[in-house]
Amino acid sequence: MNELPAVSSSEVKSKALELGFHKVGIAAVDRSDTTSAQRLQEWLRLGYHADMEWMENPKRQDIQLLMPEARSLICVALNYYTPHSRPGEKNSFSISPAGEVQGTQGDEEYAKISRYAWGRDYHKVMHKKLKALTTWVRKLDQGIEARYYADTGPVQDKLWAQRAGIGWIAKNSNVITREYGSWVFLGEVLTNLDLESDRPHTEHCGTCTRCIDACPTDAITEPFVVDANRCIAYHTIENREEKLPNTLTPHMQGWVAGCDICQDICPWNQRFAQETDVAEFQPYPENVAPKLIELAKISNEEWDRRFTASALRRIKPAMLRRNARANHRIIPGERMTQKTILFDFDGTIADTVDALVSIANRLAQEFGYVPIAPEELSMLKNLSSREIIKYSGISIFKIPFLVKKVKAELKKKIPVIKPIPGIKEALIALKSEENRLGIITSNSRENVTQFLQINDLDNLFEFIYSGVTIFGKTTIINNVLKQQQIKPQEVIYVGDETRDIEASKKANIKVIAVTWGFNSPEILARQDPDFLIHQPSELLEVIKTS
Repeated sequence: MNELPAVSSSEVKSKALELGFHKVGIAAVDRSDTTSAQRLQEWLRLGYHADMEWMENPKRQDIQLLMPEARSLICVALNYYTPHSRPGEKNSFSISPAGEVQGTQGDEEYAKISRYAWGRDYHKVMHKKLKALTTWVRKLDQGIEARYYADTGPVQDKLWAQRAGIGWIAKNSNVITREYGSWVFLGEVLTNLDLESDRPHTEHCGTCTRCIDACPTDAITEPFVVDANRCIAYHTIENREEKLPNTLTPHMQGWVAGCDICQDICPWNQRFAQETDVAEFQPYPENVAPKLIELAKISNEEWDRRFTASALRRIKPAMLRRNARANHRIIPGERMTQKTILFDFDGTIADTVDALVSIANRLAQEFGYVPIAPEELSMLKNLSSREIIKYSGISIFKIPFLVKKVKAELKKKIPVIKPIPGIKEALIALKSEENRLGIITSNSRENVTQFLQINDLDNLFEFIYSGVTIFGKTTIINNVLKQQQIKPQEVIYVGDETRDIEASKKANIKVIAVTWGFNSPEILARQDPDFLIHQPSELLEVIKTS
């Protein structure tokens, strides 16, 4: 093997700076280091990479699998910061006297795009400079090998940037530089040249936790560890699902492409960020303050025109529409058009009344109450749940056991139970209007899920909550509002029994009583629901005007 010529690290650095990179450092490829690989393996084991399967590539854990003869990495950084502000963001964050981060929503009319994507696609800018640097290195001697990467290969770019002295990995997992904060793109040239390496950068976050405190989804699970499953940036850029998680959408604050919250709050960025001299990173006119309503309706053709030569092309048109619509509830003028509609199941969606009466009669002797005669059914429909229990003579202590047995018996009948006539069409119409649909039921989740799947309704509902109590529906409703982070004024309950009306009123949410289920129109009306309807086709109009 021919011996390679001696090349000074200073010569390489000078060339990188000449090509326009703002920082350059060199790291030696260390065969003995296993700590970083172990940390990555633990992060993967916890599932913090979400659906980013490429993070599992073994080459990411051992860079010599990319180039066995590699001896050095030339690491570069390019400042991309531009000093433009999004509408309403000048004072987005403040620190309370107690040292707590306080954030604001900003101007809710506008969508937020991460700074990295404001201008020309950084891959194109970085690759052009990296290609020139790699070509120059190769020309030093015919035995020199070199290849470059910029967020396009299985390289732990942040790890190598810290080892090369570019900056340090912060508690939000970004690399912070002393000169530019974390507003930098990273790139590497992997080579078989044996270059003098720089000292690894020391960490300077200290006791600061502002990025952790500011994250609205708690994606920074501990210092230096980010769970992509909770990260707004991951979901708006990488998540290919039709819908974003319900746990994420209440916290998006207008973000549709990435998220800069943990960077905007960083003291290093607030103090040391400086405007880039790379003209290509200046924002395209429509990227700093796009309107949510425009992006929610953007056509494929408009997307193609608007995001030419942009990193935003990774976010496909349907994804961008999805991201904007996930912020739908904060679009001015349309705030009240989207509702979360909570449905009762038995008698409201599924025509289970006859099946439940039949099961109840079979279990009457076992639980010590009088079976329901056919001529009694119309009378019972005019009674509240408490009145029916009193009339039957069953011990209140047996009710939980009876409910459990009824659920088990009903499971056998689910395949033959039909939806209420017209309810499927009404549900589809409600969903097409961007309403969120959920189910609260005393039936079992298994029974409900099976019914929805059999009748092709499962794609319409975002959540199902199953409770075991007859009279505890208010508690269940309140738990749903808390877990889904929904305001009471954004919710409407739809049910067919008097107890649905009672529970909704106690939970301070509007209620639509439907007359096609168990209780009669007369007793439902006496409970004074917000709305009383007789056909599923009335649902959409009522909800539009509520």
